Amino acid sequence: MKLRMNKFTMVCAVVLSSAVLFGTNSVNVQAAGDGAGSTIAVNKDQSKEDGYVDGETASNGNNWTGMSWAVYKDENNGDLQLRLGNPDATTVEKLGQSQGTADFDWMKYASRITSVVIVGKIKANIYQESVFEGLDNAKTISGLSLFQTSDTSYFQNMFKDDAKLESLDISSWDMSAAKYTNDMFVGTHLSSLTLGPNSVIRNSTLTPESTDPFSYNLNGKTYMANGWKDVADTSSSPQVISTQGLMSRYTLGSDSRTQTTWVPNRILENIKYHVQYVDSSTGEVLPVKSDQTYDGVTDDKPVDLATITNDKLTLGQIIQLQPGYSADSVENKTGVIEDDGNDGYVVKAKIKKLDPVNISVSQTVGSDKPIDHSFKVPVNDTSYKYADIADPANATIDLNKSTIKIGDKDAEPFAKYSSTSKDLNSILSAAITSQYNKSNVFGDDSAGTTPITVNAVYTKKSTGGSSSSSGSHHNSNNNNESNTEDKGGTTTEVKQTISTTNKDVNLYDKDGKLITDRVLAENSAWFSDQTYDLNGTSYYRVANGEYVKASDVYIYTAENHIIDVKGKSIVFMVDSNGHKVTNRALGPNSEWYSDRYTIINGQKYYRVATDEFVSAADIALL
Repeated sequence: MKLRMNKFTMVCAVVLSSAVLFGTNSVNVQAAGDGAGSTIAVNKDQSKEDGYVDGETASNGNNWTGMSWAVYKDENNGDLQLRLGNPDATTVEKLGQSQGTADFDWMKYASRITSVVIVGKIKANIYQESVFEGLDNAKTISGLSLFQTSDTSYFQNMFKDDAKLESLDISSWDMSAAKYTNDMFVGTHLSSLTLGPNSVIRNSTLTPESTDPFSYNLNGKTYMANGWKDVADTSSSPQVISTQGLMSRYTLGSDSRTQTTWVPNRILENIKYHVQYVDSSTGEVLPVKSDQTYDGVTDDKPVDLATITNDKLTLGQIIQLQPGYSADSVENKTGVIEDDGNDGYVVKAKIKKLDPVNISVSQTVGSDKPIDHSFKVPVNDTSYKYADIADPANATIDLNKSTIKIGDKDAEPFAKYSSTSKDLNSILSAAITSQYNKSNVFGDDSAGTTPITVNAVYTKKSTGGSSSSSGSHHNSNNNNESNTEDKGGTTTEVKQTISTTNKDVNLYDKDGKLITDRVLAENSAWFSDQTYDLNGTSYYRVANGEYVKASDVYIYTAENHIIDVKGKSIVFMVDSNGHKVTNRALGPNSEWYSDRYTIINGQKYYRVATDEFVSAADIALL
């Protein structure tokens, strides 16, 4: 069995970290509802356990507001939740007057509070301004039915600048004593507002300048609307009321006030869109988009993908195969029109990532243990090229003992399988080509299979006895490098870090002979202290008497950076050999972690994933 080495314990070999961190986190938005929306369980005692950060009771001498409050931390994401009131159902806390956010001690946490929950009965004061003002990251405010407002006259700035608040229900509030509701909603962008027969929102600045059209937020996206409609009215021509009309309807003494959830009447746009192909599991954008554009409306109604494309939808049908992805199927039948972030619109077609094809290869020299040289080939990879497998040193292949098995057929000797090919690589490369489909690739049906199994058997060559002697001389130059010439090759003292790529790398001795019992593991990093040139081939020393070919690894410099992708278009990556990565790309204006850079074809590239690099010309360092 071949030893797959992840580190050397010998001289000159030091393992370096090769961890790569990439991607971004996101927060799910939950619409507010009365008495719902809490992401952290509320216990009866407002306990100082389970994420408690800070708070005051109503009886605290420094808390003149008369209202208990506590801030709790969600340990999963670091978000804060503000809880107001006493959970004891028999207690009603009576508030002191408030005229601005300076009256509330919880405001020091305002920017981190993402939800508010009223957990106990609260009797509001006549002057009750700005209670929820300035919570600019709060997505939900729930439990508002416990906030009793029958005596309150001053509601100014109540929800001012709660910019991420999408939904609000104040239908339970008795606002019969309301006199001033000025700027109650200024700075919000509500997508849903539930009002009741006692609601008053006159002069509340429900929209910017209290006019139409206006913008609103829904599920983290911004839309435009030209008025309000009853959410229960699902007709094709709903009755729409202007912002001014809605605020006038809910005026003190008006008989038109009803229990209604009002939502913006979205302005629909006639647009053109493409079909954008994405990874069905991750949503990662693939570098394939339909050349044709289609006419549509931004109404969130499903689009039938097969219908709009006349059943020419799969990557195989449009002849744009992507390595590793299905060519014959699309996972979703319908999609909705979305903004692509580049002043355009798309409907996403989700493509499943498939397992690669396994090619099983072993080499056996004489009575030695077999050495595994198996490898994988992505399905539907039109750019795939077979890479030769090195023959063992001082060995001759036995065409009668070596066997190849294709699919379900019985294994047969090399000599019988091919009358013209006399070596492992020509036989194996021809066998791979023979299993391609009409698109000259391994297709969907081959995913996860092992269509070819090869056992190459070699006979050791007789080398006879020999003796040798060697001498060397040492030179030094101004670059502090030293060159040594011996009978075998030339050694240069150069300290550098190297890395393998997506396959195990063979080791060789100083005579260029293959070391058969161990390799360097794929995607591992190593320290080298010498370069060694032998018969026109360059090697790097990674341990005493053990070398790797320079063509099998790459040199890099370790540097940690956060990089930002420039421009408004996706940016493609290359592997360490400068070959374009065709099955994925980096999104515009996205940020990534890089732990190293390397020089490819004379240009600097930063690594953002295993054997995937982005040009320094396409990014900015943060």
